[in-house]
Amino acid sequence: MCVVIAAYLGLVAVGVWMESTSGCQSPGPCLFRRVTGHPCPTCGTTRMVVSICRGRIAEAAVRNPLMFVVTALAAGAVVLRVVFARRLVLHTSALAGRAVAAALIIAVLVNWTYLLCME
Repeated sequence: MCVVIAAYLGLVAVGVWMESTSGCQSPGPCLFRRVTGHPCPTCGTTRMVVSICRGRIAEAAVRNPLMFVVTALAAGAVVLRVVFARRLVLHTSALAGRAVAAALIIAVLVNWTYLLCME
């Protein structure tokens, strides 16, 4: 998981560099947005990472708050793994696992509502 996130962040950083040096544009809206005209739950994530790469942290947090938090936690996990050679492992009961899953679903729905209201 950490490798995937690190690769994604690296690709976005390369995209920002290419955009700034060659003037090429970022990719268009996501397929969900093109089909429905509304943002998907992760819409704004690429622009959020671009904002982070440009040092605009507050702007990044507004683009997609949930993915901002997820990206921050993932970056922390990468640092923990690379710098300290440690992994974060959570052991929970089945009930706690269901509660976490429910909380995540609610967080996605609240974030999606936010994105729909921001358009």
